[in-house]
Amino acid sequence: MDDQTPHIMDNPPTPISADLATQTTPATWPTQDLSGEDPAASAFAYVGNLLKRRFLTAFSRCGQIGRAAQIAGCTPDVHYRWKADPEYLKAFNAAWEMAGDMIEGTAVHRAVEGVEEGVYWRGERVASERKYSDVLLAQQLNGRFPERYKYSRMDANISIRALHIVIRGDEDLPGGI
Repeated sequence: MDDQTPHIMDNPPTPISADLATQTTPATWPTQDLSGEDPAASAFAYVGNLLKRRFLTAFSRCGQIGRAAQIAGCTPDVHYRWKADPEYLKAFNAAWEMAGDMIEGTAVHRAVEGVEEGVYWRGERVASERKYSDVLLAQQLNGRFPERYKYSRMDANISIRALHIVIRGDEDLPGGI
């Protein structure tokens, strides 16, 4: 995030009581959503309740119910009550998909492009290095091409056994591996 982009918690909304959470436009809320845009521009503009829109928008961006509730200014239990409403549940499912896309994008980024991490010596940062996640890459491959990259415990046991045979010449490993 650059210095020009305001963070959504720079001006957090004031939490409101549960009875106000059912109002369409509480008087204590500004007319803008979390992105600073007009609520009509939101992917959830069709949701009439502003607090629900705020929650759905926050959830679609962070993927965490507790964090989305904190950002929206409500409690997580309000979300669970809202789930009884079929329209809200439909909107939440859309937010769930959006959050999943965001999380998947993050996983692909960490696996393929990596992230910069500091290198420290005697408590002082002396350099940085790019770290990649082989585990996330393997999970992405398994998810996208399961017929080619299926991973199972049996595969892991066979790999461990082969490694022991190559390195130590062990034919009989403990634990039936």
